[in-house]
Amino acid sequence: MNICPICNSLRVKSTKVLYKNQYIKHGKEYEFEIPNVPVLICDDCKETFLTHEADDIIDEYLRNL
Repeated sequence: MNICPICNSLRVKSTKVLYKNQYIKHGKEYEFEIPNVPVLICDDCKETFLTHEADDIIDEYLRNL
């Protein structure tokens, strides 16, 4: 069972999202998008959290750039 670390709600659901972010390499900023990244979303406070699986997906994506 997942508990929201912001509001302590038990109403946390799993879903997949289009993850958008940016990174800096050699002083230049790049934007990237990764589809279907697993996240947890609190139904009460609407906070979104990355899962360990999401961390692995993002790390692998960035290593392959």
